[in-house]
This record gives sequence, structure tokens and C-alpha cells, in this order.
Amino acid sequence: MIPLTAPKSIFEEDYHQHKFYGEDGAHLATIEFDDIDEEGSGKLFCEIAVWCHIGNTDTRPLIAFERVNLLNRGAARGWLMSVVSKLGDIGALNWEQGLDFAVHESIVAYRSTSSEGGWLATGDLDTGDPYLLRPFIASTGVSLLYGSHGSNKSMLALQWAIGVATGKGFNGVKPLKTGPVLYVDFEDSPEPHQFRLSAIADALGMKESEVTKLIWHERVKGNLKDTKRRLRRLVRDEGFALVIIDSIGLARAADVSGSEATIKLFKMFNQLGASILALDHMTKEDNKRVSTGRMDYREATPIGSQFTQSSARLAWFISILPQSTAKVKKANLYNTKHNHTPQHSPVGLTINLDWNDKDILTKVEFLTQEDAFEALVADAMKMTKAQELLVWHFSQQHDPENLKVMPMTLTEMRKSGINASTIRGIVTEKDGSARWWEQLKGSKQYILTPEGLETAHFVRQLYDSVSGTQYDDDDA
Repeated sequence: MIPLTAPKSIFEEDYHQHKFYGEDGAHLATIEFDDIDEEGSGKLFCEIAVWCHIGNTDTRPLIAFERVNLLNRGAARGWLMSVVSKLGDIGALNWEQGLDFAVHESIVAYRSTSSEGGWLATGDLDTGDPYLLRPFIASTGVSLLYGSHGSNKSMLALQWAIGVATGKGFNGVKPLKTGPVLYVDFEDSPEPHQFRLSAIADALGMKESEVTKLIWHERVKGNLKDTKRRLRRLVRDEGFALVIIDSIGLARAADVSGSEATIKLFKMFNQLGASILALDHMTKEDNKRVSTGRMDYREATPIGSQFTQSSARLAWFISILPQSTAKVKKANLYNTKHNHTPQHSPVGLTINLDWNDKDILTKVEFLTQEDAFEALVADAMKMTKAQELLVWHFSQQHDPENLKVMPMTLTEMRKSGINASTIRGIVTEKDGSARWWEQLKGSKQYILTPEGLETAHFVRQLYDSVSGTQYDDDDA
């Protein structure tokens, strides 16, 4: 039998590969240990796969990912002999010798490479560019793009993906590395993805032939753990420069608030072998608060465990502003997390969308500006829920021609959820029938600054018409 010893081996944190060659240089066999994970004391589980390359053109493994515990010597001997018996005399190779060698080397490598250290020294260091696509995607680790439902984060991710795949970049900045992109879709079927890709390419003036083989769409119905092995092989075989995960919640397939599941998920991200851009959701309410200036964007975080943002190297939050329409959306991109690099200033983003008569997206164009769009409400960080509801009323219930606002009745207040006892106002009767809300004289708690809200002068008309009180400019 041909001996299988001293292979060419590669060792990664959770993946070890051993390639055996003959004296003439011919590739005889490959043994792989994948998804290596220490699951308690005396347990080092992995999935084993074995290939024979003698007279065999089939790329499927002879042993297909059987899960074993390398540290259980008795059991290991049992499954080793079981594997050998299954392989038989294929290629007249000494499988027992090869497997025994691979197991020993993998255990030694795993134990010795699980921690790395060295003396630190100063000097000239060539650290390279920290960005794959400056300043939105880091060259290593996980970059995070999050926003509420409908914030167009998937389309923005595709826009960045095309910039990386073509080398054209985004916002006038070219990527550090050019190559195809793997889009791992846990949420949707390929059709919406195809429409988005075609619409973005059309806006860039690209032909269909130029788009082909730029983006590989991988639809995953399980979770990342179940498909990690295939994704890692795709990255190796196709040379992907970027992997997009859409989205983190479904990739996790566990309690979104659980820290352990999140930590394991980010560990798997880093094992895929490419730069990672992961998309995540956040609450619609937080997006609304940020877009109207009632919350600092640094306080808006993704849904779930705090480790989601903590584990990312770089994080961007996309906030859609209220003045957006179906065809023109205004958004701000906020840099909420940055490791090893200065925090980037907010970026204003205009998204132009074209739809056909079947409501199918036909064109998407992204335009950027240096600064973020201004918030709609000035000094709104201190606004309460009651104020927000009053602003809504003043915005909706007015007569633009006569610059008047319909007063809010007690019934309307109940429907809106405003508690009259908490808003420093009084409820009075008019003409013995209707009851109106009036602001207490001299109180500025609910006065809105005119430069902050377009309808602020309507608010003043309300005060003048209902209470008969005249306010100076400083009060309005």
C-alpha cells in the first residue's frame, strides 16, 4: 500500500486540510477537518471529509463530513477504523496511516495556534489601508450597515458591491481590492435581488454583459452555521473580495438578544476568509427619532444583543428622513462605530428610484453630499411623546391659505394619546359645547422654534386664535 505521511497541510482556526502527494508529485488524497469547535472539556468536535484523487475525477468526497470528537481516543480509534473500512483498498492507499497522522497534526496545530503572541516593537510599519471601500467597508473584520425596514440598506449594499466588483468604487473612491462579491441572502428570493442589481447597473450605464459574474447570489434558508462550509469553499474557489450577509438576525437563527449566539456568529463571519459587510435591522421608532432630531444617532443601535455593534469593526446607520417620497428618498449615513480609525462625519444621501407600471424597480441612482441633511425639528432632543403628537397635529390640521390651525379638542387628544395633565396646558370650554387645549400663559415648554419646523407659524396662529394671547418673537 502507498504510505500517506508528511502531507502539505494548512491550518486555520476551525479548518485543517491535509493534502497527500506521491514521490512523483501526483496528488493522492485530501483529508479535511472542518468546523472544529471545542465543546467542553475533552471534546474537540469537527467534521471529517476524505477525497481520493487516484483515477477519480469525481469531486465529491468519499467520506462526507462525519462529525467526530478528536480527543476521545477510544471513539476516535473506532471511527477511524470505520472510515478505513469504508474506503477499502481505493487507490491502494494506507488510509489508517494517513488519518492517524492528520488527527495528530490537527490536534497539535489547534492547541498551539489557538493563541498567538509576540514582543511589540516600534518602527516603520506597513499596516496597509484599513478600508476595502473607504470609508464604508473595512478591509478586515466585519463592517455593519443597519437601519429600519425600508431604509434601502440592501440596495446600498449592492451599490457598494458593484463598486468593489468593477473597481469603480463609490462616491469617487476606488476600492482597495477588486473582485467578485458573494451576496448571502437569508431573507429573499433571487428575483428582487436581480431587479435591484439591474436597476443599479442601468443607472451606472452598465450593459448586462458587464454585470454578469460580478455578484454571486446565494439564497440560504437555514442559518450561517449550516451553510458556513459551502460559503467558505465558494470564497476560496471564486476569490470573492467581499461577502455581504443579509441579514444578521436570520443568519443567527437564535434569540437576537442572546450574547452567546451573537459572539459565535461574528466568529463564523471572520472564518469565511474575506471582508464582511453584514446588514441588520433596527426599530422603526429609533429611526424616526433620529430623523426628526429627537435622538442622537449614536444612541440608535441594531435590534438585539449589544455585541452586534461591539463585535463589528466599523458600523454605519442609514436613516431615512420624513421628507422622502416613493421616488426620491433622503437619507443620512452616520458612522456609529469605528475601530482603529477616526470617526467619519455624517454623509447625506439622495436615492432616486424609477418604477414601471407593474411597480417593478427599473432604475436606482445614489447621490452623495458632504454633509448630512438637517433635522426637521430644532432642539428636538428634549421633545417628549406628547410634543411629538402635538407637532403631528399642527402639521396635519391646518389651512395653508389662511395660515390657521384647527384647535385640538379633548376627544382628539384622547385619540392621539396625549395626557392633558402632563403637557402644562389647560382644557377649557368654548360656547358651552367644545373643549379646547390651551397652553399655560408664559410657558415655553411646547413652543417650537420657527427655524426648526415649517409649520411653527401655524402653531402661533393657534395660540393667537384660541387663547387670545399675543407672543413676542422670542416666544414663537
